[in-house]
Amino acid sequence: MPASTEDAFLWAIRQMESGGNYKAHNPGGALGAYQVMPEHLAGGNEWAGRVFGHSVTPQQFLNSRDMQDQMARVILGGYYQKYGAAGAAAAWFSGSPDPNSNASDGNTTVRNYVRTVLALMAKAPAGGVGSSGSSVSDGVLTTGKDASAANATQASYKDDPKCLIGMDIPLVGGVCLLTKGQARAIEGALLLIAGGIIASGGLIILAAYGLKSSGALEGVAKAAQVIPGAGGVAAKAAEASGALKAGPSSSSARRSKANQEQLRLNRERRAAENHARRKQRGQGPSAQSDDQGSSSSGSKAGGASASKGE
Repeated sequence: MPASTEDAFLWAIRQMESGGNYKAHNPGGALGAYQVMPEHLAGGNEWAGRVFGHSVTPQQFLNSRDMQDQMARVILGGYYQKYGAAGAAAAWFSGSPDPNSNASDGNTTVRNYVRTVLALMAKAPAGGVGSSGSSVSDGVLTTGKDASAANATQASYKDDPKCLIGMDIPLVGGVCLLTKGQARAIEGALLLIAGGIIASGGLIILAAYGLKSSGALEGVAKAAQVIPGAGGVAAKAAEASGALKAGPSSSSARRSKANQEQLRLNRERRAAENHARRKQRGQGPSAQSDDQGSSSSGSKAGGASASKGE
């Protein structure tokens, strides 16, 4: 005999909230198979007062399947009679009977919750609210003809608009492993890292250009020349400076060129001095020629005349 629509609805809510576990105690405080909040267990106009006529303790409520089923029949069944299955599921989840609401508890929305409850109703086993047909009793998973009903898929992670990567777990439902917000945060971090790598490369290039422009390595080479035992350092620095400037000349080449220029100036100076002395002696161009000849012959004779001319 199939369950009545109200019994199927109450069974679906029980599976949706706790997988049928009457001992369930949520870290947020919700209790039992239907996940009733402790504040509803007070007397007066609260649920326990309206159903039992007195308050009950959380432990009393957890220990009594009959209390839990009775409260569900009165309170949740009253929602069902007033709003229908979709409206009652929405009211139980959010306090509002609007089944199309996108309000969320951080895991799923009202719309998805209602959709899953309606899907579970079609799989409800025969029997009433307190039937032993439930596949989960006091937190212990059982097997049998009704086990497939307990394994009915609850709200999928795909129904959560905030979830990017997740998985569906029997008796638990959809579990989101990576939200879209987390994915954006990871993407931003990767972009920052990539930007830092690019910036570091640019700084290295700028530093190399600065060394080349300033001639710092050449300065190091010159300074190292006056340090005892630093010849190898000077050579390395000079080599690096030449590589950065990419020029054909080196320090030794420049010194050789300077020496050649000095020799040329010395020759010109000596020629000018000889010319001045010949003028003082009244010698003409022919005497200059003779002097050059004497210098040449003197040089062959041992360099005496050349020394006198100079």
